[in-house]
Amino acid sequence: MAGILRRFTKFIFGEGEEEELNALINKVEQYKCVHTRLYCFHTESATKMSIYTKAKASLVWNDSTGKFFVCLENLCDDDDEDEDEENQIFLPLIKDLNWNLDESKNDDDDFAIKHFFDYTKQKDLKNVGGGRYEVNFTTDAKTDEIENFENYINDILDFVEKITPAEETKESTQADEEEKKEFSDSLFEGKGTLFQYNNEEDKNEVVEENVKFLVQKLEGDFKYAFTVIVEDVGEILIQTHVHEGTQASINSSSGVIMWIHDTFTSGDEDLNAFVFYFTNKGEKDIDILSKAVSKCIFECQRKVSIEDNVKEEDMSWMADAYVEDLREEEDKSEYNDEDEEYQGIDESYKDMIMEDDQEYDNKDFLQAHTYDRAFVVRGEGFGVYGTDNDSGLSYCGDIPILNEYSGAPAENLMLHDNENKLLFIDPQEKNLIKCYDFEKDKVVEEWEGEGVKKFNSFFGETKNSQSTPGSNIIACSDKGMYLMDPRVNTASKNVSQKVYSTNYLFSKITANMNGNIAVGSKNGEIRLYTKMGQTAKTMLPGIGQEITHLDVSQDGSWILATCKNYILVIPTKTKSGQTGFEKKMGKEKPKPKKLKLTQSDVVKYGLKKKEFTKATFNNGGNITESFITVSIGKFVVIWKLKKVKKGNLGDYDIKELHNSVVASESKYNTENEIMVALPKSLTVETRKKRK
Repeated sequence: MAGILRRFTKFIFGEGEEEELNALINKVEQYKCVHTRLYCFHTESATKMSIYTKAKASLVWNDSTGKFFVCLENLCDDDDEDEDEENQIFLPLIKDLNWNLDESKNDDDDFAIKHFFDYTKQKDLKNVGGGRYEVNFTTDAKTDEIENFENYINDILDFVEKITPAEETKESTQADEEEKKEFSDSLFEGKGTLFQYNNEEDKNEVVEENVKFLVQKLEGDFKYAFTVIVEDVGEILIQTHVHEGTQASINSSSGVIMWIHDTFTSGDEDLNAFVFYFTNKGEKDIDILSKAVSKCIFECQRKVSIEDNVKEEDMSWMADAYVEDLREEEDKSEYNDEDEEYQGIDESYKDMIMEDDQEYDNKDFLQAHTYDRAFVVRGEGFGVYGTDNDSGLSYCGDIPILNEYSGAPAENLMLHDNENKLLFIDPQEKNLIKCYDFEKDKVVEEWEGEGVKKFNSFFGETKNSQSTPGSNIIACSDKGMYLMDPRVNTASKNVSQKVYSTNYLFSKITANMNGNIAVGSKNGEIRLYTKMGQTAKTMLPGIGQEITHLDVSQDGSWILATCKNYILVIPTKTKSGQTGFEKKMGKEKPKPKKLKLTQSDVVKYGLKKKEFTKATFNNGGNITESFITVSIGKFVVIWKLKKVKKGNLGDYDIKELHNSVVASESKYNTENEIMVALPKSLTVETRKKRK
């Protein structure tokens, strides 16, 4: 060994340095401590990948590599009481090593000191490259064991710095330049403190202070990331690659950005919620940040440049959707939570379990307005249920409406003509709207639209028109909108239409009580029309995701647009008092409200892969809209409209049910009951009255 060492050291060291190395080896290799633990992190997931509750720490020199290492051996975890003598991890002590310490500050802490070894920038290092490691000394460790470990590492790193060849220094300089270039292409930068949500403790905990948050453009088209770095050393603490489902929000009053760190393939158990508190962030900074976040997510979803496809005024409108807490002080004082009659969702409920041999799962439901019935869509037909307030839910029977095609449920069901008929789309013949007559117990008509190959959605000419006789309906295809009159004695019922040469990918259509029309699209845009056949008065750009459902308040002053990961609540009234249905809004577009679950709830309940069902206002002939109902996964969620209007978007009632929720909406003409369809049952949930 001595011969090998002499040959190696003569190649590297100058005069006198060989003796210094030998003395250092003899000193540090005597070090041993058994009161340590080891945590191994993977940077991309920001989670602990391996945890060893017992480890023996030592310092060693390796002849073949010419490096010192921290050696962790005799490793064992909670699931394995036996130490594994062959399981070893070697942490190289190299030039420019990112090594820091954290001393215990609380009496309750079960460690005396933590040592962090970060190799995220040295991805080519064998076995440890790209990872982060935490060596803990437990409170059982002796003072000299703790102090010597730190002193010896300092001695080793000082020596390594002294003898590093000039060529290596040159390479390091080049690496530093590459690193600067890597972080220079950013849309936003801000300094502050990084927090991570602790699910078990239900609180945010400090990860690192005095760090920098960046919104970065990465190599390739439409690739971006949220990156947090320790600026002095260029260490990446966390990097979240933005994708179409990335969830992020900004709180303007607190100067905070919150986001969920995940990957395309990560499961719910891999989610992490991060919060970054900015130091001295003003209104201008928040504006730049919100536009950067909006640009990233929009371009990742649409794969087009936002600057080339969206007007500047609309870019600001889209960016506003990511900013929460827009309330002014005088607005806050106007709202008093004590004025609310209902608070939360009751634990008890009326539940109608359907027949055990039910072949198909429920897919949707709709309610009658003039009689006590609900219709649950499943399989080739629907189940009929009584909804009388006194007797509760009751099963009345099943009605097949698609006998010729078993297994695929009808789509877009709507009651019609004094609620004596049922309109729907057959999934096998989407060019037709079919009309089922309850009295005759069969489909009596099939309505065409001239030139229409596929209807995507239809609705009554006015909201709640299902309870009026023989009313018209409105419908949309990818490129067109149609007003259809059932009384026309031809196969095609079109009496007015608006067909575009451009394919706007219309997906949903709805109307208010005045017959003003809103049409949503697969690219997130919403167009507002005074009436059928006219040019759109207003185009709302959306923020990227497809509109899966639309609802409008009865007077048309609020639009509710459901998307996969969020719900947009959009005010339509301008300062003049007119709505965007009646007058072009232009630069007067009020700021949209973006409803979603808090990042902590998404992580806590494991809802990353779940999507919102259709969101609706409470509805009735004698009430004004006061709350919004939606469901996601096993949860029913309610937002109070007063709070939403004031910008209090993170305050909602949420209740977990025993199975995934198919659809939910307020029971017609009530303010305290929510009707919920589960795969095999129908439930009525009750809102709690404030005591």
